This record gives sequence, C-alpha cells and structure tokens, in this order.
Amino acid sequence: MGKLIILNSRIMKKRSLFGVLVFLILFLLDAKIVSCQTKSEFKEITQKLEQVYVLDQSSRESLNEVQRTSGYGSSEYNKKLKEMNFQDSINRDIVFEIIDNYGWINKSTSSETASKAIFYVIQHSDLQTQIKYKELVQKAFADSEISNTEYVLFEDRLNVRQGKYQLYGTQRAVDNIGNSYLYPVDNIDSVNIRRVKIGIQELSEQLANSQIKYNFPTEAEPQNDVVFIGHIWERDNIGVDHVSVYHNNKYIGKTDLNGFFFIRHSFFQKDMIELTFKRDEKVVGQIPLNKGRDFYEIYLKLESTID
Repeated sequence: MGKLIILNSRIMKKRSLFGVLVFLILFLLDAKIVSCQTKSEFKEITQKLEQVYVLDQSSRESLNEVQRTSGYGSSEYNKKLKEMNFQDSINRDIVFEIIDNYGWINKSTSSETASKAIFYVIQHSDLQTQIKYKELVQKAFADSEISNTEYVLFEDRLNVRQGKYQLYGTQRAVDNIGNSYLYPVDNIDSVNIRRVKIGIQELSEQLANSQIKYNFPTEAEPQNDVVFIGHIWERDNIGVDHVSVYHNNKYIGKTDLNGFFFIRHSFFQKDMIELTFKRDEKVVGQIPLNKGRDFYEIYLKLESTID
C-alpha cells in the first residue's frame, strides 16, 4: 500500500511538470504571436503617421506658394486654406486616436517622421487641443522626441493664442492688408539669453533684412503695459493711414501708411479699456476690451474713405 502511494506521487509530479512545461510552451508561443501582432500593428501606425506628416507639410507648402503668387486673402488663397483645414481635420482624427490609445509613438518604436507627425498635428490644432496635450508635448521634449526649435514654436504659439507675450519670438503673421509682423515678445532684453540657453539662433539674426514689423515691452517698462496690434482697412483690403487711436480722449498712437499700428500703453488696474478711432477728427470706430491679456489684436474695416 505504501509503494502504491509513492508511485502515485511520482506520477502526479511528472504530470505536474508536464503541465508546467506545456503551459510555458503555450505561453511562449502566445507571446511570440502577440509580439508579431505588435510589430505588425506598429508598422501600420508608423505608415499612417508618416503619411499624415507628408500631407500636413505639403498642404502648408501649397498655401504658402499660393500666398506668394496670388496674395493673402485672394480667392485662390482662401480655397487652399479651406483645403488645408479639411486635411488638418482628417489628420487630427488619425493622430488623436493613436496617442489616446498608445501615447506618444516614439522614434525608437516607430520613426522620426512618425514622431514629428504627432507634434505638427498638435501644433496646428486649436487652442483647447494644445492645452489638452501640453504636458504630452513637454514630456516629448524632455525625452528628445522633438527638437528645441519645435518645442519653442509650441510654447510661443500657445502663449500667443492666449493673448500672452511669447518668450522666444517665433510667432509672426501676415494680415489681410499685407503687413508682416511679429507678435510681442516678453522682455526683449532677455530674449536672446533665453534663445541661446535653449539652443536656437538669436532673434536679431532671424529678423535681419526682413520687412517684419515689431515692438516689444522691455524690462524697464511698467508691468501693466498692454500692447495693441491694429489692422485698419477699407474696401479691397486697402490699409488706411493716419487713423488716430484714443483712450479716454488721450491720444496714444496712429496707423502707419499701410493701416497698421503697434501701440503700447499703461492701463494699470483698470478692468475695461475702450479705444476710439478717429480720422480727420471724425470718429470712425469704437472698441471696448476686457482687461486680462498682455496684448490685443484689433481688426477694423472702415467705410470707404474715398469721396
């Protein structure tokens, strides 16, 4: 009877070892299958993202070319802009589904182009989307997934869209009148220090020989300064010169020869700002503004000034 128990014990041990061996073999086979699926899956994701990057960049190249040949605000320009916005919406659907499921697809897992696609789709999205993914972009920068230049582009654009001074001076624009301008930069005295520290070219080198209009708050000026960027035009996007700007009957500046102004003025703790616009002593517009931004952009179309 004792021998039978010992024999059964040995058989049970063998069966147990056999079961463990079978489990390990099945586990390894399953892991191999999962690995193959993962590789296949990420190959497909990489291809999608790389295509997104190509379409994101090519649509902007086409828009820039039309702007150069037909002009900002032309019917050809507006058509291309509409096409680009439509393509952007498709790109966002693809990219946000990927990052919401997998996070940032890094270069080592995928490719550098695929990683760039994620960045540029976020960069070209609306403000709320950029705020949503801000920490993801910051982590991507810390992990060297995006370059110094790409990171400062994102930070500056996020600030500008919220009416805050940009830190690195990367954000510029062209208005419907044809004025090319740089958005306000915080403390121009320190901007090159910030740029050099993060490893990008000095701002003065980028602006050399350009037609870009700009004006900056400096460290020596009051902290409550507000900057106004103004665009005043009449029919056919013709800029209107010598439009004077007043606050509480105090003259604070005027438009240049192409209907543009860049005015700094101190309002200190006032909650409301109301600007009045005059041409030849005649009031041509009034705009109330709520305090709370570093700068404001003002667009004002006038009735024809030509008699």
